[in-house]
Amino acid sequence: MHYILTKTTFTGVTENHRTISMSSDHPNWHDLYESILDKDWDEVEELCDMSLAVERYGKGKVSVVNGVVQYKGQDIHNSMTTRILDMMREGFDIDPMCSFLENMMDNPSRRSIRDLYRFMEHNSLPITEDGCFLAYKKVSLNFTDVHTGKNDNSVGSVVQMDRKDVEDDPDTTCSSGLHFCSIDYLSHFGGSHIVILKINPADVVSVPTDYNNAKGRCCYYKVVGVHNDGYNDTLSNKVVNINF
Repeated sequence: MHYILTKTTFTGVTENHRTISMSSDHPNWHDLYESILDKDWDEVEELCDMSLAVERYGKGKVSVVNGVVQYKGQDIHNSMTTRILDMMREGFDIDPMCSFLENMMDNPSRRSIRDLYRFMEHNSLPITEDGCFLAYKKVSLNFTDVHTGKNDNSVGSVVQMDRKDVEDDPDTTCSSGLHFCSIDYLSHFGGSHIVILKINPADVVSVPTDYNNAKGRCCYYKVVGVHNDGYNDTLSNKVVNINF
């Protein structure tokens, strides 16, 4: 194969005179580099073909086999896996999405997993590199929680409670738990500051069915920032892949 390789692009011509190419933001870039060093030209050609890449992805407990997302070898069909496949075909890095799916499948409650699917479908919240998601919360002037005034919600703080003490019935709309929400629900909460939370999907307990699935309850979160832009949803307007 004749090719040109730079730090950001690859262009090659196969033995069948077919031109193939790839840029460094492609999910197969690292594997491509290794295959070129090994002079495995068949592998190089396959890696540059996204349709083949969709058939052969695997990371951790998540894999893609014949265009179907699997978790521990079991087929999964839902809106999230559809988005994962779409992102692969578009050349985006799907590792954060797969890490999110893996974390979510570690949630001990099937109902909680179902509720979280519903929450993520209704709200455009970013996913971090390690498979968590970001959400909002209102807190008091001194950054304690509004309800008890005891939990510190300043940046860097971790807030947690026993999972068994969090209300897991989605039809019980106002009850115990550590609350988080999308930007649309903030006006329903009292408080002086808006903070940004990092939440592992394994720690989500329920998503109340009121207010269009815009709030949730969890048993653990970390405060990673302060939102100073009122009710403008800066999270959904940015691509956020930050390992806080």
